[in-house]
Amino acid sequence: MDNAIGCRFIKESTIGEGNFGSVYRVIDTTNKKRVALKIEKPNLEVSQIENEIKVISAMKGHRGFPRLIDSGTENGSMYIAMQLLGSSLEDKFQESKQNFGLMAILNIAEQILMRIQALHDKFFIHRDIKPRQFLFSPTPGSSTIYMIDFGLSKCYQNGKTGVHIQYMESRPFIGTANYASINTHIGIQQSRRDDLESYMYMISYFLNGTLPWISKDHTVSEREIRLAKNRVSVNELFHNGPAEFVLMMAYIKSISFEDKPDYEYLEGLIKRMKSNTAVEKRGVSWFEFNSDDKNPKTLKRKIRKAITDPFNEQPNLFKALDQCTEIANRNNTATLNLEKEEEEQEGNDGEELNDEPMSACITEEKESYPEIKDRNILKNREEFRKSKSLDSELPMEAQKCCVM
Repeated sequence: MDNAIGCRFIKESTIGEGNFGSVYRVIDTTNKKRVALKIEKPNLEVSQIENEIKVISAMKGHRGFPRLIDSGTENGSMYIAMQLLGSSLEDKFQESKQNFGLMAILNIAEQILMRIQALHDKFFIHRDIKPRQFLFSPTPGSSTIYMIDFGLSKCYQNGKTGVHIQYMESRPFIGTANYASINTHIGIQQSRRDDLESYMYMISYFLNGTLPWISKDHTVSEREIRLAKNRVSVNELFHNGPAEFVLMMAYIKSISFEDKPDYEYLEGLIKRMKSNTAVEKRGVSWFEFNSDDKNPKTLKRKIRKAITDPFNEQPNLFKALDQCTEIANRNNTATLNLEKEEEEQEGNDGEELNDEPMSACITEEKESYPEIKDRNILKNREEFRKSKSLDSELPMEAQKCCVM
């Protein structure tokens, strides 16, 4: 049968195609359920699906990651069958005429940050963060967003020894130009900070309906996009959003190659924006684009569920605010020895890694090169750390660090 794959799946329709191969909606003959199946072109030198299987297996049981159903080889081509999901954020954004409400954007930003952190906690970086890599749950009324497409993902740290990958330059471009970090454009090895920078470009895209370097005819080159990113200031990127987005980007731009990002700080800023943005209406804001059901009674039930759902509650909001304030106060009252602090942080990271279960992310044990200071980052890191209070204003120096 021409439509059969792996003696188990029958092709029903095509979801998408790319340089690597194709994605199909298929029927699993063992239970008659529909699943998504990605199959590569035959005889590829490097298999992205092999990499994807490794990552999805490592993320098993984590919310917001697709479930692995099966994998194998068909006529020399590797395939992977996964949970069938719904529309992408990009599709929903276009359906809404490129206009998400602020609360919807904050809900999206909060969930995607969780997915990025979960992936990083398993010692992987995504390397191609963009709206099409995040899909909604197929369950009607569900607000869960899933991260997908791990073919370009990479281990950034040895899951057993805690040794970070080496800093390198002159690396080939990997990712999508519109959302790639500036370091990626100039050939610097990617690490956790680059996923987060791409994440912030996504947020800017949703806030403004576009990005300054996106052309309608899609004829802008990677080099032109890089130059445009160097010219655009952080204020231009987030002029349609709260000031906390500027703080987020400033902090992300200050992260060094091997640094572990402060996810709690970023989450705290998002929660503060949510608390300042008509929290009681977040159910409406979310379901305005997550459901076609406009029946008032049905919407009321969904809104009530959204507000009472433990996933949407904010029991840790004030705890997060207190933690950030405590950090700021400690920095303001003590003279920090920056080198000692970074050594202690590295030691803490190592202890945490020992507590983590073994993952599939094992890299060669090599010494890490010191990072070359090739970015226009904050010259005084202690001053920036002092600014990480949620109640502080963004210092001028932090604003300058984002004008690349």
